[in-house]
Amino acid sequence: MENQETQEKQEETKQPGNKSLKIGLYILLTAAFLMVVVLLAMHYMNTKKTFISKEFDYTLEFDSSQLKYEKILLNSSDKVYMDRFGVNGSEDKFYLAVNRIDASTDIDELMEAFESDDSYSFTREENVAFGAGGYKAFRISYEDTSGTVPVKVYYYYDAEDSLLFTVCTDEAHKSVLEKALSSVRIGNR
Repeated sequence: MENQETQEKQEETKQPGNKSLKIGLYILLTAAFLMVVVLLAMHYMNTKKTFISKEFDYTLEFDSSQLKYEKILLNSSDKVYMDRFGVNGSEDKFYLAVNRIDASTDIDELMEAFESDDSYSFTREENVAFGAGGYKAFRISYEDTSGTVPVKVYYYYDAEDSLLFTVCTDEAHKSVLEKALSSVRIGNR
């Protein structure tokens, strides 16, 4: 009988410890789950992104709720790509694009070829500052009125790195695209 009473007392003392241990584990698991949910929510709610291009050696900050990044193949035989940050819903119409131009390309000759049939009339400006580093560029611009909405096209040619930054915009999207362009950092300059 004493043996049975001793066993019952031991079982009674074990059960409260087991309950406390189980409750503690539930609390820890719940806390871990909530922490994961909060971290994921913080990551996906933060729409400010920093894009780093290893191919063209530049960085750019943009708001992913306003702009969408795409890597576009321009020439499949030479594997020539362009980075494009298009306005959500109008990626093909309004965008900031970056690509490399061969250093041997004569920009003046290229523009003259476009202007020869009077379909384009470019404005040219030298030593225009752009980006977070105030990089100097040759800016070429024109207005395209052939579509339903007139768009302004700005080309910033950075001869030092042979990079061409293209901004194609209307008035409604100009500030979003200019903000992204102003955040550009090229290499370690």
